[in-house]
Amino acid sequence: MRKLIISFIFILLSSITVDAQTHWSCNQYSFQYDMTAYVSLQLDGIPATGSNYEVAAFCGDECRGVGELSLINGSASYYYLRIRSNVASGEKIVFKYFNKSTSLESLSRTSLSFVSDKLTGYPSSPYPIANIIMGDVSGDGVISTFDAVMTVQRILGAYNDTFIEKAADMSLDNVISTYDVVLITNKILKK
Repeated sequence: MRKLIISFIFILLSSITVDAQTHWSCNQYSFQYDMTAYVSLQLDGIPATGSNYEVAAFCGDECRGVGELSLINGSASYYYLRIRSNVASGEKIVFKYFNKSTSLESLSRTSLSFVSDKLTGYPSSPYPIANIIMGDVSGDGVISTFDAVMTVQRILGAYNDTFIEKAADMSLDNVISTYDVVLITNKILKK
């Protein structure tokens, strides 16, 4: 009986330690539907390797799933996520990643639409999620005059589905202005 109690305490303490190491949490029992995603984290176009990052799926500010890292030969291969919802389809899911060494949480520029029972990506070909590159408002991984033009168009009232507002706010003042266009242009010219 004593061995059984000690084993139970050891298992309980092990699960508490695992939870303490995770930056985000999601109560899977609060949701009716789920979908599966295999994703890879791309930072400035390069796959993030190792166990220095955590990845999670969000709808608004609510965590809908935390990625489980799968390693192959000591480097990151993919993150396995069960993304949850109480709506069968249509919610916009965004991804966040957490750098354990710097304790910085960042928003990915990648999103997808929730569909119950859907599979996104595979272990052999994970769905790439990428960081926001400041100035790259088009999301193509390159800061160019096209990004400056798109920002001017947004200031003038044009709408574009691919426009990444957080990438356009170069001054970090939560307003997209001509000053941001100047900062994007300066970044282009300094390359």
